[in-house]
Amino acid sequence: MLRLIRDVGVDMFDVAWAMNAANLGVALDFVFPVPASNAGDARQSLGHNLYDPIYKHQFGCIADTFVGAGEGADEGAMGRQVCPCIACSPRAPSSPILHSTVDMQSDATSMTGGEATTRYEKPYSRAYIHHLLHTHEMSAHTLLMAHNVAVVSAFLAGVRRVWAETKDEDRSARFAVEVERFSDTYEESGGLFIAAKKDWEYVDKARGKGRLAREREKQEDNQDE
Repeated sequence: MLRLIRDVGVDMFDVAWAMNAANLGVALDFVFPVPASNAGDARQSLGHNLYDPIYKHQFGCIADTFVGAGEGADEGAMGRQVCPCIACSPRAPSSPILHSTVDMQSDATSMTGGEATTRYEKPYSRAYIHHLLHTHEMSAHTLLMAHNVAVVSAFLAGVRRVWAETKDEDRSARFAVEVERFSDTYEESGGLFIAAKKDWEYVDKARGKGRLAREREKQEDNQDE
C-alpha cells in the first residue's frame, strides 16, 4: 500500500486482505510511521500466527505495537498507540439490560439519573485466541477481524498524519523516507501467511477429533520424522 501511495498516488484501499488474514488466524501488528523505539537489527513480523503453539501460554496483548485502553496507558505512552478494537479494548456494559420497570427500580443508575461511565476490561490474550482457534470457535475470527481492521485504520491514519505534518515542498521526500523505514523494519516475504494457512488447514481438516487428540497425533508425527 505504501508503495502504491508513494509511486502511483493511490488514496483508497479496502481491507479484504486484513480480513483474510483474520480468517487464517493472523493478528496484524505494525504501525506507520515506525516509532524510533521499534528500530532494531532484526526485521519484525507484520503480525502473529496465533495458530502457532508458541502462543499457547502467552497472556499478553495480541499486538506488541499497541496497548489496550484498559491497561492504563495513554495513547503514545512508550511509543505505543491504544488499539480501540474489541479484542484489545473490550468494554464492560455501562449499565445492565433493563427488561421492565422492576429492573429499573433495582438499578441505581436509572433511579438516580446518574450517567453511566465506560469501563474497559483487560485485552484478550494471545493464549485465549490461540485456544479459540484450535477449538473452532467463530469468536476467534470475529476478534481478529476487529483487531486487523483497527490496525489498518491506524496505519492509514499514520499516513495522513505524515502528510499533514509536513510542508508541501518536503512532503514527498519525508513520506519516501518513512516508507523506507517501514520496509527496513518489517518482514514482507509472506512467510507469516503461508505458515498460518498451513496451520489453518491442519486444524480445519482435523475438525471433530478434539484438540488433545490432534496435538498427540502431531507430536507423534514429529517424533517419527
